[in-house]
Amino acid sequence: MMNLEKVYESTNLRLKQIDFHSLWNGFHLYKFASYNDKECFFDGNYIEKTDAFCANTSIMYNGEYIAIWYITENMDLDVLASKLVHEMFHAYQFENGWNTFANEFEALINYRYSVENLSIKKRENELLLLYLERGNRSLFDEMLSLKKYRFHHYPYEYKYEACIEMIEGSATYIEIKALWLINTEKYANMYNALKKKVLDSSKYIPIRILCYDSGALLFMANGHADIDPDVSLSERIIENVVPKEIDYKDNTINAIYQNYLSDTINLIDATVRKNEIVSEKEAELVGFNVYDARYYDGFVISTCFCQTKANGTEKIFYGDFLIKIKGNYIAEKIYRLENDTEI
Repeated sequence: MMNLEKVYESTNLRLKQIDFHSLWNGFHLYKFASYNDKECFFDGNYIEKTDAFCANTSIMYNGEYIAIWYITENMDLDVLASKLVHEMFHAYQFENGWNTFANEFEALINYRYSVENLSIKKRENELLLLYLERGNRSLFDEMLSLKKYRFHHYPYEYKYEACIEMIEGSATYIEIKALWLINTEKYANMYNALKKKVLDSSKYIPIRILCYDSGALLFMANGHADIDPDVSLSERIIENVVPKEIDYKDNTINAIYQNYLSDTINLIDATVRKNEIVSEKEAELVGFNVYDARYYDGFVISTCFCQTKANGTEKIFYGDFLIKIKGNYIAEKIYRLENDTEI
């Protein structure tokens, strides 16, 4: 097991070398914690590990926003430092009242996967990469016209994607810039991996994860000097754009979605058959791992954790779970996810 104090100190040295203001006007170094299943090291000291330390994110702790990261074996400390900068940028967003966070509960149920929508989105990203490589404005303008088309024809899906691209895309953009300051070779590797992902049809489902990268590319192309925290970048840049009518479908996306749907149904069926129930007490579902959550026919799949609230008391369940819900996100039953099936 990696020594948390050593990880913290080594990471802190890297972070102190970064000019945060150069990454984003007003951005600064935030306190952070490294933790594992048993211990937590925060701001230079071991502290009691509480339920607040869950996942890789930014949390409010002792009256201030901090970044936290779950430490696993053999982590690359240069990359870890850049990931912490990502989470620190979320702290910056919270602290500065950014108002473009998505309603993840609603979107999990209401976002509709469309072959046309995602096919055109992929074409947008192809054009965006070409623009970043060549600097030809006509490529950027064509991308904007396709975005406006999707905005008209798939407004709910476009706006959800825009929220993720604003919040997570900007944080990924800052993460990439930070890694460039720490280690240019690792920056190049990360950027090349990002480009490969946005050109891969299989990465478009689930869409939330892909939007980290497509959002980062948008910020690379557009910059951030005039960002309005109340309006997503993906909506603002198409305000005065004429949509381009297009008939374009990537048929591989349909096959990928059908496999994704089939895998989800099979996982739900296998888990219900196994019937390993961890809670049958009705409670409000107040938290789940939005990163790769799935929904189908009244069931939510959440990896790593889920969180409920009943009679004013919150409870966190650690692990991978299937949650049967009803009404306004009331968890009726929580199953431990079938471990033999990968997601």
